[in-house]
Amino acid sequence: MGFTYPVTWERQAFPRRSGNESALELRLSRMHWDAFVALKSATVADDLLLESSRRYALLAGGFLDVTPELRLALKGTVLNRGQVPNVANQGVELRVPVKGASLGAVWHHGAPVGNNVDLALYQGDPTFFERFFLPETYPGGFAASVSLEGSLLTQGLVDPEAGSPQRSTQTGGAGALEARVKQGFWRAHALAYVRTLSFIQADVPGFPPYQAFMSDAETRAEVSGTLSSNYHLQDWGLTPGLLVRVTRPASLRNAPESPLFSDNTAVFQGPNLISILPAGEDPGLVVTVKATARWDLGAIAGVLAEVSYTHDPNRTLVEDDETGVSGPVFQPANAVGVNVLLQARF
Repeated sequence: MGFTYPVTWERQAFPRRSGNESALELRLSRMHWDAFVALKSATVADDLLLESSRRYALLAGGFLDVTPELRLALKGTVLNRGQVPNVANQGVELRVPVKGASLGAVWHHGAPVGNNVDLALYQGDPTFFERFFLPETYPGGFAASVSLEGSLLTQGLVDPEAGSPQRSTQTGGAGALEARVKQGFWRAHALAYVRTLSFIQADVPGFPPYQAFMSDAETRAEVSGTLSSNYHLQDWGLTPGLLVRVTRPASLRNAPESPLFSDNTAVFQGPNLISILPAGEDPGLVVTVKATARWDLGAIAGVLAEVSYTHDPNRTLVEDDETGVSGPVFQPANAVGVNVLLQARF
């Protein structure tokens, strides 16, 4: 679901599956439109029946070329993730229904503009190796594309404030705006996206697992903006570039009287990627600067590399103080990283 990777979802429909998710898709493609319907299936643990049962997810969608340069696309899904395990252990049947849709629009002009070398934006993308090692073409002239998309989903989770196990519907959403420009051998990319905390945790699902947020909890969405530029040196097959990204991470702070985290703020860098800030502290902006490079060695091999500097003031570890009480403590905010990917082509 979704179109641009940072705001895609339902990569895994059934978190507690006991095997792979098999799928069957029927697609009809015409010159100016496309439509599909798909069925995903997996065997999921059922703690109420103490056995595994098969669950299904229905997906449908398609696109329409309104003009030669403008395309509209729509996807929708309905599924049931199965029983809530901790409630099922109490002998109560409570399932997790999910409904959602993603709508996107793309305008393009000229030759396709490929992806930049920003490996962090594509972690877990199953199409990464298929798309990113395809050599970029530079036919000359001007080319550009702009895409806008939004996703909305609802999910039934356990109400944390109910006296007995009850379902609470939680809504999540995300949106992304991406622009790409190519002039001769020069390219530029811009990406801005927003993800609510409930959207980030949708595939887990919930936080804590299978639980909705408390009604008085303070949640903040993740907001991120990225700018990058690179230039292709045709004689060497080398494309060096520079990237800058600023992100306000998603966060959760429960009411002070809540036993969960007390007055601490939980910062989410991704699904269940959490750091707990010291009491009373607020999340800070995360700034990343990267030097990137792509090197195409003809039909033999391809290399993707990046050297990054990140300033993340939200890094913490749980340590004991002088009285032996454990609590989150800030860690150095600055970090340097290196990533290199090599693909051999046969």
